[in-house]
Amino acid sequence: MNEQKDLSLLLRSAGKNRWLALNEAETEIVAESKNIDEVIEQAHRAGVNDPILIWSPKEWTELVA
Repeated sequence: MNEQKDLSLLLRSAGKNRWLALNEAETEIVAESKNIDEVIEQAHRAGVNDPILIWSPKEWTELVA
């Protein structure tokens, strides 16, 4: 079973309105860019071959489930 991770603290430190690339362990943001191809290239240069990509919106909102 997959364990859910709370990425809120990590994502709050990131830039807004751009793509983020996280390492495979989802513990570090390794690249940021408004261009998805560029963020993938930056992640690869940082040694992350299979980055996890997330769009960082202009504002984060709370989700109640």
